[in-house]
Amino acid sequence: MNLFKKRRDYVYGRLTAMGLEAQKPEGAFYMFIKIKKYGMKSREFCKKMLQEGLVGVIPGVYFGADDYMRLSYCYSDADLKEGLDRIERFISGLDD
Repeated sequence: MNLFKKRRDYVYGRLTAMGLEAQKPEGAFYMFIKIKKYGMKSREFCKKMLQEGLVGVIPGVYFGADDYMRLSYCYSDADLKEGLDRIERFISGLDD
C-alpha cells in the first residue's frame, strides 16, 4: 500500500474513532474535519487547540469552510500518532 494512503487511512480511522466527521481525500495530503458540534468557528477552535492541545491545524475559514479544520498527514507515523493523541485529549476536554 502506498505510504500516503496508509497514513491517510490511519488518520481517518483515528479521527472517526474520536467521533469526528472527516472527509477522506482521494489524492491530497490533508483532510477536512468538521468541528461544528463544538460551537466554535474554525479560527477560535484552531487557536484554542494550538494553545491548549499543542496541535497546529489550519482553520477551514481560509478555504471557505468555517465549520471545518484542515489537517495535513504529510508527517512521520510517530508524529501523526502524537498529534492525533493530542487532538483526542483536547476534544475529550471539550466534551466535559
